[in-house]
Amino acid sequence: MGLLAASLAAVGCGPPERQDAEAPSGRFAVEVLGARFPSQQRLAERSRLEIVVRNVGSRTIPDLAATVRGFQTRIARTDVADRRRPVFVFNARHRRIGGEPEAQELVPSGSQTALTDTWSSGPLRPGATRRLVWDVTAVQAGTFRLRWSLAPSLYGKARAIDRRTGTTPRGEFVVRVSDRAPRVRVADDGRSVVPAR
Repeated sequence: MGLLAASLAAVGCGPPERQDAEAPSGRFAVEVLGARFPSQQRLAERSRLEIVVRNVGSRTIPDLAATVRGFQTRIARTDVADRRRPVFVFNARHRRIGGEPEAQELVPSGSQTALTDTWSSGPLRPGATRRLVWDVTAVQAGTFRLRWSLAPSLYGKARAIDRRTGTTPRGEFVVRVSDRAPRVRVADDGRSVVPAR
């Protein structure tokens, strides 16, 4: 009995399985069909960052992931709990779930992860194309750099390879945000705010 208890305890006390134990490996060929973000923006102006990706390989990409750094900046002060400050905030779609109000950020669908600045969008089969969209509003004036890159999964040693360059698909947007507010007006419904004619 004592030996059985000791054996069961040993089984239950082993090290936890690695999060990337079954993660994919190898290379996954992709083609970036487009990457856009307006280079000139204004404070409080809504804009869209878009990356369009096609799987040009022969295997399904397990979980297409995009990292975009630059939506936030860090301030120099050290006497604050969080030194991060938004440069762009994510716009949201408001709806009701179970009768309660809910706001869902307008980022690539189904892409929330525990990783900072990284979104996953699920499998992408061979030949398929996916449009990744972030709907944002500028809240700081100045010149900012946003750098993006793609991966075939959140974990593991797999790499996405741009078939044109043979390197990791990546890019950069340089954006100047003016401190002039956009010209807007209230729409005919009396609630929506739209660009002024």
